[in-house]
Amino acid sequence: MKLLLENWRQFLTEQQGKMLSIFDFDDTIAASKSRTIARDQRTGKVIRVPNQATQDAMMAKGGYDFDFSEFDFVIGPEEITPIVNKMRQRLKEPNTQVIVLTARAPAAEDDIQNYLNTLEPPIDTENIVIFGTDGGNKGQFLLGYLGRNPGFTDIEFHDDSMKNVKDMKKARDFLGNNIRSFRIYHVDDGSPNLVEAQD
Repeated sequence: MKLLLENWRQFLTEQQGKMLSIFDFDDTIAASKSRTIARDQRTGKVIRVPNQATQDAMMAKGGYDFDFSEFDFVIGPEEITPIVNKMRQRLKEPNTQVIVLTARAPAAEDDIQNYLNTLEPPIDTENIVIFGTDGGNKGQFLLGYLGRNPGFTDIEFHDDSMKNVKDMKKARDFLGNNIRSFRIYHVDDGSPNLVEAQD
């Protein structure tokens, strides 16, 4: 009987599909007071970078050294309710795996988990996977994760960084028809805007 139930559960999963729902942390799940510190290599001027768009532009331009050490801790976070509500909904879905994928270093993973546990109502992080990429390519991370964890049929990705959105588009193109649906959302001022959909 147990084997029959397990086979039926596997059949249902295969029929319904299996979703991977990915959320960035900073300016997606929460807005914090952590800031990147940039130093102009030519003038030595130090700048507290105000937002992700400015940081992306500075990195693309070059000529700056960056200090991300403030992001080892979650400082003064404020919940971005529309995104958190969507994450709560995904956590209720039995065939969905939720990942918090942050550009922060792995040192921040515990702080992110603690923050989610303190929301009202608290988010149970037992079934959430939290990864700090330390500024790495999120699209490449996804490909590696899928290689280690096959079986996902649907993917959605939420991030406020256009660089990360572009990296995820490349991963989607690489996966092609191996994924049934792939939705990419750019989070702007707390609102998830669908920029790419493959259905």
